[in-house]
Amino acid sequence: MYANSFKLDGVLFQGPFTKASVLAAKYMKSLPDDVFLCTYPRSGTTWVQNILIALYFGVDKVKSSSAVESIALFPLLELKTPRGKFGSQLANEIPKGQQRLLKNHSPPNLAPIDIFTKKRRTIIVVRNPKDVALSFNEFCQANPQLAKFYHCDGLEEFLALFLEGEVPRSSWWDWTKEWIAKCRANPDSILLIHYEDLHSNYSDTIDKITDFLNLTKRTTEEICELREETNVEKMRAIYEKSAVSFIVNKGENKRWQSEFPTEYIAKFDNMTKKYFENDEIIDKFV
Repeated sequence: MYANSFKLDGVLFQGPFTKASVLAAKYMKSLPDDVFLCTYPRSGTTWVQNILIALYFGVDKVKSSSAVESIALFPLLELKTPRGKFGSQLANEIPKGQQRLLKNHSPPNLAPIDIFTKKRRTIIVVRNPKDVALSFNEFCQANPQLAKFYHCDGLEEFLALFLEGEVPRSSWWDWTKEWIAKCRANPDSILLIHYEDLHSNYSDTIDKITDFLNLTKRTTEEICELREETNVEKMRAIYEKSAVSFIVNKGENKRWQSEFPTEYIAKFDNMTKKYFENDEIIDKFV
């Protein structure tokens, strides 16, 4: 599969993307019932994707779907496939009447415009940048479409690139600050979810999601089954059988505490404090 590298409106794209596919996603025509999932890469995308598939189509759909089928159920909008189709075109191929679940990794300036102009329901997932960077480094080394761009001599070299925003989708800090602002400005249509809350407050987070999407509240038993069938071990077992086995990583929370170089803990936390200043959300990221 081809792998491009380019910047569009200041945002770095690397992998199976083109300027045309990104812009097609931005200007795609949405439907009133569309649900968008927006994440910075390596922030729990696959986990939340499968939670949403289970909430809309049932847990059995997650258990029975291959990686390819899950991707078809939940297309990445800015993607250009090996056959030349854009992710936004795949969205339009979803059968009429079926719930459309659509994901992207773009910052607000390149995300689907209808999210804002037509108030489409959107879930934003954010994660501690130190855990994001650890997962992103491993992803870039394991993904053959990205490995050609990253020949890092150890973790610290990648962390330096991450701090500079020289990784796919550019600065985590820009991306996150901009999306948090959109969430706060549009609370009825854009929901903010913290990756860490899915670990520590799973039931409450699922209740928040179902309430936001006007779905039936799940029972305690249903939430337990949902958690079991969408956990990282189950997801890894599905993806290991595919050509994109590298998508599911460790799925751990606060791994940075044991693996991050001390020098870079300070550098990341200082960058977070610079961007968010007195915002109480800092506590989630340092």
